[in-house]
Amino acid sequence: MRILLMTYGTRGDVEPFVALARGFVKAGHAARLAAPEAYAPLAQDTGVEYLPLPGNPGELAAAMVRQAGDNPLRMIGVMTRFVFPLAAEIYARLRAIAPGSDAIVHSFLFTHAGYELAKSLGVPDYSAQMFPMFAPTSEFAAPGFPIWPLPGIYRRMTHVLFNNIFRHGGGLLYNQVRRSHPDMPPLTGWPFSPQSGRVTPLLFGFSEQVVPRPADWPDWAHITGYWQLDPPGEGAIPAELYRFLERGAPPVFIGFGSYSSQDAVRLAGIARDALKRSGQRGILPAGNSIPPPEQEDADIFSVGSVPHRWLFPQMSAVVHHGGAGTTGVGLRAGVPNIVIPFTADQPFWAARVRALGAGPEPIPLRKLTAEKLAAAIDQSLHDAAMRARCRALGVKIDAEDGVERAVERAIRQSSPGR
Repeated sequence: MRILLMTYGTRGDVEPFVALARGFVKAGHAARLAAPEAYAPLAQDTGVEYLPLPGNPGELAAAMVRQAGDNPLRMIGVMTRFVFPLAAEIYARLRAIAPGSDAIVHSFLFTHAGYELAKSLGVPDYSAQMFPMFAPTSEFAAPGFPIWPLPGIYRRMTHVLFNNIFRHGGGLLYNQVRRSHPDMPPLTGWPFSPQSGRVTPLLFGFSEQVVPRPADWPDWAHITGYWQLDPPGEGAIPAELYRFLERGAPPVFIGFGSYSSQDAVRLAGIARDALKRSGQRGILPAGNSIPPPEQEDADIFSVGSVPHRWLFPQMSAVVHHGGAGTTGVGLRAGVPNIVIPFTADQPFWAARVRALGAGPEPIPLRKLTAEKLAAAIDQSLHDAAMRARCRALGVKIDAEDGVERAVERAIRQSSPGR
């Protein structure tokens, strides 16, 4: 089969799709991935054909933090303002590459486009998501909404509200773009409504160990497990990093992904201060975290692009922003996760980590101080029960093969006579 996968966003949105596309290739299928040009190196040597899309997702990440925070309505507004100037160009690119595909797998921002392209080609499509959306449930609130101790009707209504906002807001955006590009086909339905003629199956790329499958979900919603790339070989790891790890006790990783770029210097200062207060060695992402020569610290290593799948198991604890992919790798590593949520679905994952007992109380970005971070690091290193829970959870997640399960599900449902 020839599978077209399409996603848009930062590295956390793209890397799981690279892993998923690689899974299709390993299963004997041809996989093409349309995603932002900046992340093309992730697909190198995977056998996946990478089709670059325009735009700078880093700008979207920064705007989400600066303008949206944890407000779901503002999140959608920020996404709309970012996508609108690029929508016609991106959709034209997708329409040009889609013919010849036997199935289409699309992510959050391509929900409308992926569905309509697949329908126009007469092939099945799958909505591949890294967080639990588009399948309402009364068991937890939709990511981005407040986690309040209210009855199940509140939790279900957050999903219904988000679906309607996304459906109709996305439809308005699509139709607005279509006015100046009449060659674009009209929208014909909503992928997750039986009234549209067919329902698009949902493939969720996270673990049931982290989000148990709700009893009230439809049978077309599937939790497969995390989609993560295999760890690199030893030759891909800098020798200096190996030497740093061998010089002392396991360090603490502190990094905030693409969302930290606008505030990297301040966050790096907090990280360094917290490590000193807690008496721990640390690893920080390179870039603005690198201090001037007179401030170099032998107990802190600034690392470039080293896959978290390899790095996190070497740590004593990991501090991160709570992105879906980073959280999955952190929990799989079997060490405590200290989550500093910025925006979007990050507060949801932060709450899940805390509920699982796999980390201390999350610290929202606006409340982050070196003192609070140091206290969280101390708790993570000295709470024996927490560390035992993390190890047990990591073993269970590591035993799952989310990529294989997702590929198997998609291929089975795409086969004639299914």
